[in-house]
Amino acid sequence: MKKRKEVEAFCLKHIAKIGSQKDVERHKNLFKSMSDKEFSDFMTDLEKGRKTIRIISPNKNDGKPIDKEKLLNIIRDLGYDPYQPIVEKIPGTNKFSLSKVKTLTLYVPVKRLSQHAVKGISIPKHNRSRDAITGQVTNDSRAAKITQKELGIFNAKGYESALKELMMSRSGDEAAEQALQAFIEKYGNVTLEDIEQYAEGSQSTKSVQNYFKAIHLKLAL
Repeated sequence: MKKRKEVEAFCLKHIAKIGSQKDVERHKNLFKSMSDKEFSDFMTDLEKGRKTIRIISPNKNDGKPIDKEKLLNIIRDLGYDPYQPIVEKIPGTNKFSLSKVKTLTLYVPVKRLSQHAVKGISIPKHNRSRDAITGQVTNDSRAAKITQKELGIFNAKGYESALKELMMSRSGDEAAEQALQAFIEKYGNVTLEDIEQYAEGSQSTKSVQNYFKAIHLKLAL
């Protein structure tokens, strides 16, 4: 038990150096929820590289961003050199050698979205088919779609204007979309400020409101 407390304190100390107090509290609660066997297995998984300690870097520079130079110093304090020579192929031969210049070398977990935006894009035949419930184009009029995950990425990157356009003029608000088309046809361009005054809300939101109203429930949408 004493050894476990020492290991927990060691982990939390270095988590505090890298991340925020929220990261420390999150891992405190994680350790607290584990039995001795679960904790031992978790440490073994860390050692074998099957699991990692996760530090959350805040979006849009809110809170405490991770200091990369400080992170490298912590790696050195733990007894590792983050800069290593790398194996290079000698041009014109099948031989390899170690580089003379050391390069930052890290094991970095990489995840990619299983769905690419290009898969959801097609060329619509016309703009006449609409879903009466959502107000959005459907069938042969549908050209592209965006997933909840992709919306989350937009939000994390701070693309508020793009999100606003997707959620307003291109997401079932027929009045805003008609204004958008009218401005493009008349002036050749349009801004969100131009069409905001014409927005009446998404048809899908109105449909949900009607469903709840039909069963006599109030809904704050």
